[in-house]
Amino acid sequence: MKLTNLIKYKLNEAVDETVYNNGIKIVSKLKEAGFKDTFFVGGWVRDKLLGLDTAKDIDIATEAKPEQVKEVFKGEHFIEVGESFNIVMVVLDGETFEIATFRSDDYRIPKTVKRIKWSFII
Repeated sequence: MKLTNLIKYKLNEAVDETVYNNGIKIVSKLKEAGFKDTFFVGGWVRDKLLGLDTAKDIDIATEAKPEQVKEVFKGEHFIEVGESFNIVMVVLDGETFEIATFRSDDYRIPKTVKRIKWSFII
């Protein structure tokens, strides 16, 4: 079995259908809007691959910038979370999805100073 097929299989196993379907809607809507590099990421993906059910939120990473995400989801309930981190939360059917723009973090001395710059898929 190819790794991509195994991952798809594992993500479809024991998943809350409503949450998963709303996540698919969000990713699909962003891709249809031209943001082809949009993916499920984070703890939810990790936990599903490990067969765990501990992560309660779904994180999505995209090339779309926050203002573009808000434009795509105009009319939906969304929350701007971390202006410095470029994260927008979209709420569908009471479930919250964090949508983050690709970025790279640069921690320099002193460690409390953090510089964030736009990034692309590596």
